[in-house]
Amino acid sequence: MYESSLFLIVGIYMLVWDCNILKKKKLNKEFNIAKFIGSAYIVVSFAYFIYYVNRR
Repeated sequence: MYESSLFLIVGIYMLVWDCNILKKKKLNKEFNIAKFIGSAYIVVSFAYFIYYVNRR
């Protein structure tokens, strides 16, 4: 369960704060990469949570 929340926190950080910083600095390539990775971390956290619940 710890891993799921860790992935979710990192994903939200990358999707919100890191993307905003990169967007303000006009770094579009890095912004798109951070947006993709942040979204992927959030999806992984939900998938791991579903796996964890079904494993019990």
